[in-house]
Amino acid sequence: MIGSVLGGVVLPSAGLIYAQRRKSIGMIPRGAAVVVLVFGALVDGLGGDDADRYYTTSAVLYGLGSAIDIVMTPSAVRAYNRGEDIAPIKVRIGAARIGRGTGLALGGTF
Repeated sequence: MIGSVLGGVVLPSAGLIYAQRRKSIGMIPRGAAVVVLVFGALVDGLGGDDADRYYTTSAVLYGLGSAIDIVMTPSAVRAYNRGEDIAPIKVRIGAARIGRGTGLALGGTF
């Protein structure tokens, strides 16, 4: 469970991490969601009646943080790729039995 929670906090920022932005704005509400989730679990374990409010708040914070990072990722990755001379290009793949396909190739300098 701990791995899932940590993965849920970090994975929505994977594109931003790729773009060398180790910290993202969306990590703040997702980190707060973990704190609220733990607090809600404690309240629930102690027999409190309002644990559902904590769970709902945690879900809303997580969704908000994920949405922020998902919206910010494309422009950050494009800016990083331009700075590193990385450009996606469309490549034709030979005809297959199913039909023709296209692929993606990355080119750059090393």
